Amino acid sequence: MRCDVNISLMKDTDTELGTKVEMKNINAFNNVRAAIEYEIKRQTEVLESGGKVIQETRRIAEDGKTYSMREKVDAVDYKYFIEPNIPSTPVTKELLDELKEELPELKGDRYLKYVQEYGMTEYDAGVLSKTRSISDYFEEVLSYDTDLALSVNFVTTSILSTLNKLEIGIDELFITPKMLSDVIKLVSENKLSMDAAKKLLYEAIDKKTDPIELVKAEGMGQINDEDTLLKLIQSIMDENLEVVRQYVEDGNMSAVNFFVGQTMKKSNRQANPNISRELISKELERRKNNG
Repeated sequence: MRCDVNISLMKDTDTELGTKVEMKNINAFNNVRAAIEYEIKRQTEVLESGGKVIQETRRIAEDGKTYSMREKVDAVDYKYFIEPNIPSTPVTKELLDELKEELPELKGDRYLKYVQEYGMTEYDAGVLSKTRSISDYFEEVLSYDTDLALSVNFVTTSILSTLNKLEIGIDELFITPKMLSDVIKLVSENKLSMDAAKKLLYEAIDKKTDPIELVKAEGMGQINDEDTLLKLIQSIMDENLEVVRQYVEDGNMSAVNFFVGQTMKKSNRQANPNISRELISKELERRKNNG
């Protein structure tokens, strides 16, 4: 930071300030104070000795004193005149409106929009509006008609953690807003689980491949078919009869979570977790009632 300091003195009985002295390009608060104190003292001594303060520009030196750089006789010395080589430019209301439309939203405006219009938490709004680049990325994801809550989740977790891990900026990230939007839509349509989607993004970044192409090539879509899931669940239960017994005889509810975990593991995290949990509970109850 640099600033200019202007000092002019007058007696208590005067009505107008005396001649102004300007000190240029002062680079520290301590130097501002030193320049003011020294210049008041110097000008006071000049006036009390019957002298006249000269209108000039001075500088503050390392010794705390000010030294003359150049005199300024009239307003012209301050460039108070029309520049003949620069034509006047009329600023119309239409031009002002056009310029306002081109201005980006400020950080504070985006924060308020996220909280008040989007209904986001103050924490998430603060994270997403912290830098313009992150905010622009997030809003481009939304521009593809992407689910808001899922967009917030993916950008504040997977995307930002990846940037931190790779120590890169958002503009260097392989996953574009459109790619992320496509993945989020698979989640919102129950074609991909949240865990599988995040794993997919990491794999896409590692392989520098469009995540949708990976889904097609590797068959990573979410399994929603109940018959397929039930067969998988029954085979897992047959392999873990002791856990089934704990539920049937002891009422151990942790068995449900155990089988959900095993189902996700056996299906390479492609099983729909909500449908799987419901089917597991029904199958355990069926086995309990059948003895």
